[in-house]
This record gives sequence, structure tokens and C-alpha cells, in this order.
Amino acid sequence: FLQFRVHLRSGSGKSTPRVQAVEVVYLPGNQAPKAEFKQPAAGARWSGTQQVTWAGSDPDDDSLRYELFTSADGGGTWNAVKLKDAKNASHELDTKTLKDGTYRAKVVATDELANPGAGLAAEAISEPFAVDNGAPFVVLSKQTRPGDDGKTVFHANAVDDLSRVTGAEFRVDGGDWQATKATDGIFDSGAEEIQFEVGGSSGKRPVELRVRDEAGNLTTKKLDHEFPAKAKPAAGGDSQVPAQQPKAPEQGAGATAETPKQPGK
Repeated sequence: FLQFRVHLRSGSGKSTPRVQAVEVVYLPGNQAPKAEFKQPAAGARWSGTQQVTWAGSDPDDDSLRYELFTSADGGGTWNAVKLKDAKNASHELDTKTLKDGTYRAKVVATDELANPGAGLAAEAISEPFAVDNGAPFVVLSKQTRPGDDGKTVFHANAVDDLSRVTGAEFRVDGGDWQATKATDGIFDSGAEEIQFEVGGSSGKRPVELRVRDEAGNLTTKKLDHEFPAKAKPAAGGDSQVPAQQPKAPEQGAGATAETPKQPGK
């Protein structure tokens, strides 16, 4: 609030002085801005180029400028990220400029431009997120299934250090990709075992398996496999044994032969 007192005196004592107007010039106190993160979300797995976004506001409607930082040690040290436009509340982050690992991001908002020498700042720190540009490590092997069906069982082990393995597909001879499952029925960890079987015509054909992780990284493995020919059925197929004809009775001991009658006797 503003409080003031005015003392009025008349120089001649014959007239009464009076106040016609009072002008007051003052500088209101600056209020600090606010900042909060939108992306990355807690637990995000990022690879490639990703959009870091935040929100900034100022109760005095002052223009804000931002600074962005990342930390790979839980906030112990912060490394500045060069922004294209310090007034925008977003930045395209090339995660390949960072080593794979767990990070936090920090944004600092300041109203220094509108309050030279008296600017205030606010900061926000994101929840931990992972930078994972490494594809899963995959080992693919095969085992011929016993029998005459000509099918081959393929096995694979997939491991990812930072993200879950989230899916796998296979194809034969450059055909369409077909989804396959983890042997335990669900992709829910960073280490998964995968199995699928392939049959078909005989001959040497390539078999490919691709595995992806939660960050979208892909690994493709390829094996050239010689598919065996299916066993052919025996000649005649499932032919039936012909029914035996009844034998004529043999003559011999104990057998009585009838003599045909002569005509006219």
C-alpha cells in the first residue's frame, strides 16, 4: 500500500492552500515464474531424436527464456544442451549424442529480460528416463525336428541391457514377416527366449528373425538353411492286401469222392 502526508501553509495567511493532484511513480515487486516438464515421462525409453517439452508461466506476464540441461548421475552434475530458440518451450534432442544410460533433464525459466538486474528464475527436473540406442543382442540357432514332416525348429535368445524385449517376427526367403512368441508366452523382460518352426519345400533358403526392444531398436539375424525333402510313401501307397480265395478240399484219407451217375443207368 501507499501512505503519504501533506503539510499545507499559506505564505500570506490570506488564502487557503489546496492539493489538486498527486502523482506517484513506483516499481512493483517482481514475481517468480513457474516451470514444469511434460516430456520425457517417467520411465520413458528414448532412442533417436525425441521431443523434450515443458511449460513455463509468469504471474507478471513477463517474457521467459529457458535453459536445458541433462544429468547422467541423478542430478549430481548437469550438462547444458544448446537450444535453437531459448524462448520456445520445446527442444528436439538427438539422444545419439548421449551415452546409453539413465538420465534426468532440467529446465530453468528466467524473466531476466523483463527485469534487468532483478530477474527471478524457476527450475523443473524430469523423472528418470532411459536413453537406449543399442539394439538387442540376439543369438539364432536351429534344430531339425525328428520325423518325416521336414520342419525345422529355430531357437533364439535375445538380451537387452536397458529396455524390455517387446516383440519378434520371422520370415523365409524374403517373404512376409510373421509374428512369433516368447517361449514363456509373453515379452516382459530384457532377456527372452524365442522359438518358431518352419517347413515347406526342400532346398536352401534364408530364414530371418528380427527382434525389437521397448525403445524401438531392431536386430535382424539371418540363417541359410537346407530344408530336407519330405519322405515319399512306399510304392502302391496304402494298397490293401487282396482277399484270399477259398481253397478246394483235398482228397485223401478220410475223404469220400462221389462217382457221377451215368445216363441211362
